Amino acid sequence: ITKSRFRRDFMGEFVDSEDPMFGFHKSLKEFQEKFENKFGFELFIPLKQDDMHVYDTLRIPISNELPEFEEQIGNLAKLLPDSIDVKALIKELRKTSTDKSTIDEIEQKGKKIRAVEFFLQVNKLETDIVKVLDIIQDIRSKYGISHRRGDDSKKVLQKYGLDGKSKIRIFKDIISDMSVSVNKLNL
Repeated sequence: ITKSRFRRDFMGEFVDSEDPMFGFHKSLKEFQEKFENKFGFELFIPLKQDDMHVYDTLRIPISNELPEFEEQIGNLAKLLPDSIDVKALIKELRKTSTDKSTIDEIEQKGKKIRAVEFFLQVNKLETDIVKVLDIIQDIRSKYGISHRRGDDSKKVLQKYGLDGKSKIRIFKDIISDMSVSVNKLNL
């Protein structure tokens, strides 16, 4: 029995769950609301009804099996890097930044994560959110989830210090790091 469950069930206290997925969902929801209140749009475009299964089935892998890990990383990528509202970021950047060449390059090449990075720099916001988005994107792209598996699959884990960890631990670390990153943003 977890500490939070004991405190809730036996002590009658109101306690948030210690489940990393609960914390992730809560942090992401609060972040989206704060981001929209400050900038007028959500950083991550909400999923359409046809894709809500991605959000609903997102969970920490139960086993260390590769197919389950790949499915959850794919879901996480669809929810986060793939859902970055790059059009809104560029529109806002055109109002606030004088570096038009960087904005044009981001727009022409469709660099969603770089758009977030530049947007955060322009707005003087510090967080590790870009690093976490890069990790998710790199694992999906180079670990063999969206492409054939190659030599890069092991290198990507080494690049981020994730080699030697179980797939469950890697996923938990990513979820935890994302929660911490969005919570650190002072919006």
